[in-house]
Amino acid sequence: MKINILSPGRFHVLDLARELDKNGFDVKFYSFVPTKRAVSFGLPAHCSASLFLPMLPFLSLQKVFRGQQWAAQLRIWVQDRMTAWLMRKCDVLIAMSGDFIVAPRKAKRQGSKVIIERGSKHILAQKRILESIPSNAGKKPVPDANVRRELACYELADYISIASQHVMRSFVEEGFDVKKLFINPYGVNLKDFYPMPSAKKVYDVIMVGGWSYQKGCDLIVDAIKSMNLRFLHVGALVDLPFPQGDPRFTHVDAVEQSRLEEYYAQSKVFVFPSREDGFGMVLSQAVACNLPIAGSKDCGASDLQGMVELPEYIKLIDDYTPESVAKALKEILKAYEQMDGKVYAGEAISRLTWESYGKRYAAFLGNMGGVNLKVLHQIRKYDVIMVGGWSYRKGCDLIVDAIKTMNLRFLHVGALVDLPFPQGDPRFTHVDAVEQSRLEEYYAQSKVFVFPSREDGFGMVLSQAVACNLPIAGSKDCGASDLQGMVELPEYIKLIDDYTPESVAKALKEILKAYEQMDGKVYAGEAIDSLTWEAYGKRYTQFLKTL
Repeated sequence: MKINILSPGRFHVLDLARELDKNGFDVKFYSFVPTKRAVSFGLPAHCSASLFLPMLPFLSLQKVFRGQQWAAQLRIWVQDRMTAWLMRKCDVLIAMSGDFIVAPRKAKRQGSKVIIERGSKHILAQKRILESIPSNAGKKPVPDANVRRELACYELADYISIASQHVMRSFVEEGFDVKKLFINPYGVNLKDFYPMPSAKKVYDVIMVGGWSYQKGCDLIVDAIKSMNLRFLHVGALVDLPFPQGDPRFTHVDAVEQSRLEEYYAQSKVFVFPSREDGFGMVLSQAVACNLPIAGSKDCGASDLQGMVELPEYIKLIDDYTPESVAKALKEILKAYEQMDGKVYAGEAISRLTWESYGKRYAAFLGNMGGVNLKVLHQIRKYDVIMVGGWSYRKGCDLIVDAIKTMNLRFLHVGALVDLPFPQGDPRFTHVDAVEQSRLEEYYAQSKVFVFPSREDGFGMVLSQAVACNLPIAGSKDCGASDLQGMVELPEYIKLIDDYTPESVAKALKEILKAYEQMDGKVYAGEAIDSLTWEAYGKRYTQFLKTL
């Protein structure tokens, strides 16, 4: 398979190009990164198609007129057309969002599949967040031209590759088809980032990245002062003043990635209250270095929390206030003191490498055009989901005991009815009832569906779970047995023997084992057509004709 990867600079897609080459694909990486520099990051020279020399005048112009939108737009305009002219015909084109329109259009005309790489939220969601920043008052942090180009990219895309669940939600909320989203968290180089438990801890807290309002650095300052901690920042100063002169705060200018390990090693915990980050790659670096994390809900921290073996070492910041940042830091510093040599990522660290990132991408490319479940299952946050009212009637008392016994991660979506939900237990997550159109994003985060209802005529959520290809553990009184007789592979629907926690746990154990062995199979098969409202209506019509 011939793959063209288009990027203005290095970004994460250089790592992608390197890993896809390792996986046997014929890869060309088109960018203005000089081949010599690309090779220094592990990209084979035969994969590099550098446009550095022809783009040099426009790069120089953009540097001279830094901050001038016309210079940036000219560079984008020229590189897009130059790439379209020079690039070879390919089977799949992967392009960084907003930078390429002409080249992907040409590729589509030639029969290629187009994947757009989007590192942040949907452009309209990102625009709203950045426009709310006080320092951007009266400015246009996201130019109209960028919005138009981004939206044009989304329209062109066969798929959009993103790195986190909150980015997925932003696309779904803007009406984008969730089935065209491929979620694949970015990787980390374990040769550069690893635990150093014996290193002297000079700082309580570290943050790596641009010092800006967008990254929540204003909140960091107030939280550190209120807690009287020692703080280290490594990165460029962007749009916020750094508290120079305060002995609690230390700043180091941006360094080469290979040098970051020495700064992580001097710190106890990592903080990242970013207001908008698709998936902060520094988070994966912190996990690899075994630094507990206090991160916002909009930076990828919740995705990592769902991947590591000991999620209590990643705390989500409740909201964007100094008090919430201080609260999360207090909790994570306490967790740090109790680590006692534990490596909280556990075996999950192997899934956070660039090698694993590339393998997931390779599996996606192999399944493209079909249902991409083999890739998604590796990054699902929850083991089990149940949708519907949280009640005794639905068997939720049995779910609680079974989940605790098996030590699984459970998600409930729906109203709380007549049973208390185990709030505060990190294994249990509750989301209030949402519009039906939003349920898909929660199914997509889960491995299997459980429904031990004591009485349900036919739980419509069961049909939803089948449509989303989630194996089911269901009671005999909810319609699960009917579905078992309809689908092509009935072994992916297990009936719960009786209404005891032990029976629920037994069925869950069997169905989770079946999930691990799915290997891309869609268990409903052609029977999925008979589960649509259209098919329901046709059956009703036939019935009416017999009256």
